[in-house]
Amino acid sequence: GFLNSLRGRYLAIAGALAFVILSSAWTAQFYLSRTETQSRVNIKIRNEVIEYSRRIRNAIWQAENAQKDFLLTPLQTYQYTYNKNFESALRNTSALKEITWIRNTGLENDIEELYANIIILKQATAELAGIRSNIERLFPTIPTLRNIMSADNQGFYTAATLGLNEFSGSSMDQSALEIRELFARSRHEWVRMISSFRLYLLNLMGIFGNPGTGLQTQIDNINIQYQQIQQMLGTLDAREQQRLLGLQGSQSLYDMKQTADDWWKAYEKIRATHTSGEWRADIPFIKNTIRPLYDKIWRHLLELDQSLGKSFSEDLNSLTRVARSSTYALWGLVILLLLAVLAGYYILQRKILQPVSTVTRALRSEIWEKDTGIENLLSAQLEETHDLIQAFTDTSQKIRERQSQLEYQATHDALTRLPNRVQLMDYLEKEIIHASSQKSPLALLLLDLDRFKEINDTLGHQLGDKVLQEVSKRLLSCLRQTDFVARLGGDEFALLLSGTTISYAEEAAQ
Repeated sequence: GFLNSLRGRYLAIAGALAFVILSSAWTAQFYLSRTETQSRVNIKIRNEVIEYSRRIRNAIWQAENAQKDFLLTPLQTYQYTYNKNFESALRNTSALKEITWIRNTGLENDIEELYANIIILKQATAELAGIRSNIERLFPTIPTLRNIMSADNQGFYTAATLGLNEFSGSSMDQSALEIRELFARSRHEWVRMISSFRLYLLNLMGIFGNPGTGLQTQIDNINIQYQQIQQMLGTLDAREQQRLLGLQGSQSLYDMKQTADDWWKAYEKIRATHTSGEWRADIPFIKNTIRPLYDKIWRHLLELDQSLGKSFSEDLNSLTRVARSSTYALWGLVILLLLAVLAGYYILQRKILQPVSTVTRALRSEIWEKDTGIENLLSAQLEETHDLIQAFTDTSQKIRERQSQLEYQATHDALTRLPNRVQLMDYLEKEIIHASSQKSPLALLLLDLDRFKEINDTLGHQLGDKVLQEVSKRLLSCLRQTDFVARLGGDEFALLLSGTTISYAEEAAQ
């Protein structure tokens, strides 16, 4: 039947427990709902305060997110969003000040400070938007890049080009060709240095992810390239001392040295600005002005929550009876569950663990090939236990059959089906003991096949195997049933003749 299985009994007990627990939960819910209805009037004002606090929090949180989005992408949509949320926070804070509970709990000054901090934050956010929207205010070094470094870059490139054109004739000696190569290499190295500097600027702005990973590489490249440019300018200066550059070449060299020096000073100024943390004007403003204002606002809201928590604790006395009744009901359920656990343990011990223990003892007995006695449990009441015992019985039988096969394979030669060296030694030991006790003769013959290797070498191993099989059959047919024949390996065989005479042994050997 249904209750004869472990599954059925479990479902029956679980269903009963579920019914009791659900009934208790429904009763407790009904009682708590009635108490909640009676207490609703007392907490109405606090719910109103919580609602205003929630609106202020959401408005400040959304304004902060919109401000972060604006810093990433300065769009007017984000400005409108955070201004709208600041206005919403101010309206709700003003309405919160008018609630009687605020004045009665002494929070009026805190709410006034909260209102003032939101106004200051709104003004500071407008200032931050102005910084973020103006590229020159956002990056104070932009005038240096635009007015100095860009002009120096163009001036150096133009001077190098003019110097290169000065030595562009077809009939030039080796010295002129060398000077032309110096101007070309200087211009090329300058272009590479400017490219490295542009990558340096992109890394500073965070366009390629983490600025720190690529900055040092670009700085090293710029230093190396500038040193190479200075070396080439020094070589050109030596040629100038030899009066080999001519009028335009001399002027180009002077312009290149001047613009390179001015550009390098501006570059060092930009690096110093980045090191000092003044690369962007919005970051210090956020750190020193915006973030402290947010912290003050969140602190005021936290103090409001703490005051609400204190107010909530004052109404706990009215819920004491509900808590006591719930405690009694909980203890009743605990006792019921403990009884269920004890009953479950009894069933587990009686119907599951005891049969499993019997199966375990049967497994140990199986190792020593003793009688397991497990057949007496096949009439167990639970279907699951019956299936387990039946599976053990079937598995035990298969194991014995397999063990017999393995023992045969371990003691017999696979090719000839004769006993192997292992079984020979075991049988020989027993026969020696028997012969000693009975004073009976015993003969051991060892033989091999002449010219068997030639058969394997000329006719193949397959035919050699057939020869061994045929020799095994003939040996068995020539001896008594009480004699023992074993294959030692290769073409070697052993014959053990027990209870025999010397004449019979010689005849068998012949």
